[in-house]
Amino acid sequence: MGFFDRFKRKPAPSKNGKAIDNDDDINDPASANFKKPGNHFKRITESIGFPTTNLDQGTEFDDVFFKQIGQDDTFDLPPELLQKSQRLSILMHRKNPRAKRTVELQIDFILGTGFKVKAVDPTVQDVLNKHMTLNNWDMKAEEKLRSLILMGEQLWPIAGITHDGIIKVSSISPMKIEKVLRLPQDAEELVQVVFFKRQLASGERDRETVDIIRKDANGVMIGNGFYFTINRVNGGTRGTPDLLASMDWLEGLDGFIFSVMERGVISQDVVYDLEIKGGNAKSVAKEVKSFISSLRAGGAYGHNEKIALSILVPKLGAADSEKAANIVLKQIQAGTGIPGMFFGDSDDLTRASASELSIPISKMFARRQAFFKDMLRMVFDFQIQVARGHGTIGKNVDESYKIIMPKIFLRDMSTVTKPLVELGVSLESAVRNTWVSNEEAAETYRMVLEQLGVDFDVNFFTGESGHAVTDEDQDGLDEVKEVMDRLRQEAAGQPV
Repeated sequence: MGFFDRFKRKPAPSKNGKAIDNDDDINDPASANFKKPGNHFKRITESIGFPTTNLDQGTEFDDVFFKQIGQDDTFDLPPELLQKSQRLSILMHRKNPRAKRTVELQIDFILGTGFKVKAVDPTVQDVLNKHMTLNNWDMKAEEKLRSLILMGEQLWPIAGITHDGIIKVSSISPMKIEKVLRLPQDAEELVQVVFFKRQLASGERDRETVDIIRKDANGVMIGNGFYFTINRVNGGTRGTPDLLASMDWLEGLDGFIFSVMERGVISQDVVYDLEIKGGNAKSVAKEVKSFISSLRAGGAYGHNEKIALSILVPKLGAADSEKAANIVLKQIQAGTGIPGMFFGDSDDLTRASASELSIPISKMFARRQAFFKDMLRMVFDFQIQVARGHGTIGKNVDESYKIIMPKIFLRDMSTVTKPLVELGVSLESAVRNTWVSNEEAAETYRMVLEQLGVDFDVNFFTGESGHAVTDEDQDGLDEVKEVMDRLRQEAAGQPV
């Protein structure tokens, strides 16, 4: 039974063809709690909420994924189903090797040995250092990223603030979240998280809320907790685990491999076929007894031409099992976006195809790394704002900083640098002979870099990029220049 099949719900009762729901929706115009917004926001709310739209109306898929018409959060999984998916995601990570490797692979590339924060002003740097120490980010960053991937969402309330304005960031399990509320005027703006705290003696649930930290109209960050989601669609409020799309196939692969292992044990068993021509029951029993007594190390069984002995081995169809397993594996790889070469499945790969597959994977890791960096930046921005309010950071202080994380590059450097050297020489000759302009040469060079999977702006060399070059950009430029100069010297036979 698949993951989604086991949690199917019965449709909500209806009256006169209209679904009944006791929970009023602040985004439903028919609800008593609906606050009619201005004309500017009304159209946005209606176009994003889709309160009467169902992408799979009339199918079994509809009953599993979407609530009935009239309920809120049309694009979110039902809370009970989302909680089950989060639990199974954690279980798969613990017991399924491929699920664990899928998650840990992201963490290895995104975080590596960790990240650093470098501020321009020493006062800001001191505040960020204290924040990093108090929250133990060197160890907790890996845990928080792993939880984000497995759960699809993270809720980090502010647990406290020290006398000098250093905030302590805590964490609440996403499985305790019951509801995420948004602004009536803007369905995209999430403002509050309702979560289950404990069960009271009366049987009722004790609920609390966290106001999601966000910027107001003046650019000031307000709220008392951070809420982040991944895999959330526009108009929804909750995230989903990365493993959700592959969960059925991971579970099926587990069962399939265990059955193959059981059949493997059976394959070690053998049956002896002792054929006695013209023998009766008594003579057959006598020959079997004689044969069994000879089954020992150094034993010999003698017989004439009327007796034939053969060994029967079970035929388990191992080749068919391998084909079936490969079909399931390809489904898992499609769901996770990670090809089999990262798991050691490289039988059908060539060096060229493996090199090409590394490009989309590096883009996927880079996208998730950028998102995690934005999460950290929001926390650090709030930390700086709180420290400024406590007087720890004075006025007219440069509050800029940068988050340094490992660079993600999966291509073989030799496949990148050597063609670039040859291209650079050719373009240099073309510019010198006025065949192309500097700008055309730079554009060609950048186009080749992008095809090789490198995010790099060659206009930095000429100062025509249109934006300021940061210290991190300049460090990368200096490194690339140094590598290319060394390769040119090697190509010319000069000592390096």
